[in-house]
Amino acid sequence: MDTKKNLLKVAAVAERLGISIPHTYRLAATGEIPCVRIGGKAIRFEESAVDRFIRGHRRGKGKAA
Repeated sequence: MDTKKNLLKVAAVAERLGISIPHTYRLAATGEIPCVRIGGKAIRFEESAVDRFIRGHRRGKGKAA
């Protein structure tokens, strides 16, 4: 598996989640969405980690809105 293809940039994650880029950085800083640090400064997100975050934050029937 080529993991480089499965790494998303901050802007792509923000767009996918419908949130701001600074909010995306906060989610990474708190560990709510695990990230990979590249070159000491840049971060990337595994697509599977973003998918898990989305699944974990879905609201369905019977849950508070």
